[in-house]
Order: sequence, then structure tokens, then C-alpha cells
Amino acid sequence: MGKEALESPTSSFQNSLSTIIPWKEKMVNFKSYVSYQDDRQTLEITPANYLQFPYRDSLKGPIKTIDFTPGSTAYQYFRIKSLDTSHSANISFSSKGWTFTPQVGFDFSSDQLNTNFDGTTVTNSPDFTSLAYENDLKFMRINPNASVGINYKSESWSLYSNFPVNFNSIKAEDAFRNVSKSLNKVTFTPNIFVQYSFASFFKASMSGGISNNFGDIQTAYAGYILTSPGGFNVMNPSNPIPETNTKNGGVRLEYRNPLNNLFFNLGYRLSDAKIIY
Repeated sequence: MGKEALESPTSSFQNSLSTIIPWKEKMVNFKSYVSYQDDRQTLEITPANYLQFPYRDSLKGPIKTIDFTPGSTAYQYFRIKSLDTSHSANISFSSKGWTFTPQVGFDFSSDQLNTNFDGTTVTNSPDFTSLAYENDLKFMRINPNASVGINYKSESWSLYSNFPVNFNSIKAEDAFRNVSKSLNKVTFTPNIFVQYSFASFFKASMSGGISNNFGDIQTAYAGYILTSPGGFNVMNPSNPIPETNTKNGGVRLEYRNPLNNLFFNLGYRLSDAKIIY
């Protein structure tokens, strides 16, 4: 009969600020967000051979299960500390139905991952005292950004759009597992929505946009981590930081007539995602 014990204390802190500051004849909207979280987990499994993990001594060796020492205990220590900050300021200008909102911002995030798996085996294979079963990974992302929002409103037309430019700088470091990767890339991720109202009860609209998402600390660690009862998970330290580029667009026709309770809509949407390594 196996016994499993898990302790996972978490501590966190969050602070957000939003204020409006007068500047000449305009008002500047300033926003700030800070979040810190410390997650710790200690896993203890007795007896260790309750874990039936597939394993091979070499690339061409037969697949077998890890032969833990009878009656021994397996442990895993896991800790991740995360800091996220976001600061932005914008100001709006309006004229004849048009509104222009330029914005500048600065985002910073930092994650520190520390893990260690420990256990004993009959033949000392695998060797859980080796650095391959530990992680000491720092993942940092810096993102200065600027954007302009352009909106328009009239009796028949509505336009909502945003045109952000992001200066992405990402770095992952774990010297003992040969992790040293970085990514520096400027991305343009516009999005737009246009709607036209006509014939009293009809609305036709179209929308489109581009988004970019980059890998996080979960795609960068190179030491083995016990993530499920089925076995360990690990990433190749030579893998680059992944990027997902998504483009989407759609059209929609809507009819709403409250006089006779008749409503219907037709729509079509297309999305294409591309993963870049």
C-alpha cells in the first residue's frame, strides 16, 4: 500500500493603482499593477516503487521501470517565485466623432524556478543525485510598448481599433543545465472592428487582428520534473524560445427587429496560428 503526502503553501501580494492626472487641458490616465507570488510544493511518496516509471539506460536499451530501493521514499521539492509588473499612461484627443488615444507602457516579469527530485535505486540508475534532476532557472521578460487607439462613432458607423508595437526581450538562464537562451523581437499586433448600421434593423460588421505569444518558464526548464504519476517531464536546453503568431478575421450580419420579435445573425470567422521556433 502506497502513501503520498503533499504540502503546497502559497503566498501572494497584489497592488493596483489607477489615477487621472491633469496635464494642460487634457487628462492623463495612469495605471500600475504589481503582483508577487511564491508557490512551494513538497511531495513525498512511500514506498518509492509505487511509482512505475518507464526508463531505459541508453537510447537503444530496452524500456523498463525504474527499480527503486524497496521500502525507500521518493521526494520532490518544487518552488516558483513570480513577479509581474505593468505600468502605462495614455491620453485622449477627440474631434468630430474621432477619438485618438496614444499610450506608452512598460511590462516586466521575472520567474525563478527551483526543483529537486530525490530517491534511491537498487543499481543507482538513474542517479537522482545528479544535476539532471534539479532546476535553478530564471526566466525574465521585458516589454516596453507603445500603441495608438483610433475610434470613430457616427449614426451609422462604428470603428474601434488599436495599433500596438511591442519591444519583446526574453531571457532564460540555468547554468548547471546549460540553459542560456534569449529572444529579442519587435511585434506589431493590430486589431480592428468596424460596424455599419442600415435599414433600421440591420448591422454588418467585420473584425480582424494579429497576436503574438511567446513561451514561458514552462517551456524552458532542462532538469527532470515529476509532473504526473506517469513520469518525468523535461525540455531540451537547446530548444529556442517558442513563438505563436495568430491571425484572425471575421464578418457578421445581424438583424434585430423588436417590433415583431425577429432576430437572426450570420457570421464567418477564420483563424490561422503558426508556431515559430
